[in-house]
Amino acid sequence: KKLDAANNPVDLYSVELAKEFHRSLYPNEKFEILYPHSSYNIPLQRLGRFLNLARPSHLGLDLNADYGAWFAYRVAFLTSAEMPEIKKKDWVSPCDTCAKKPCVQVCPSGATKTMNFGLSDCANFRFSPDSPCLSRCLARLACPFKAEHAYTEEQINYHMMRSADLARLATFTR
Repeated sequence: KKLDAANNPVDLYSVELAKEFHRSLYPNEKFEILYPHSSYNIPLQRLGRFLNLARPSHLGLDLNADYGAWFAYRVAFLTSAEMPEIKKKDWVSPCDTCAKKPCVQVCPSGATKTMNFGLSDCANFRFSPDSPCLSRCLARLACPFKAEHAYTEEQINYHMMRSADLARLATFTR
């Protein structure tokens, strides 16, 4: 699919950065973007967990050891270049030891009650009239793990209100 800079500036920037990285280090090797904007369905959470980049959380999104809930997979690519193996230290989800679980306490939909995030509950509540969750996730904002890396208000609005993402989320409503 063609990238649309006006609608996806973060995606466009991320893809261009990945292309430049590959061009500068491996100019003669094959390169293909797998995510975003391809026909591939990449299991990013599974891949991130396998590589020790992230662990499950009550939020339905994974937590990163360095950035908590405030990170995202922006690009996945395939290359014919021989790349060095990087082994990240194993770690456990901080949800396992979080006693107060503020994400569970503040989530008005109840979607965060267990580690099996209730996507339909979240989507239904998020699209309900006057929902405080339409443009922000109260549970994510309440998570204390690496909270110093929280996105700015502008970033939160951008990521929560993208029309393509909202349309995809709407498919999970009952």
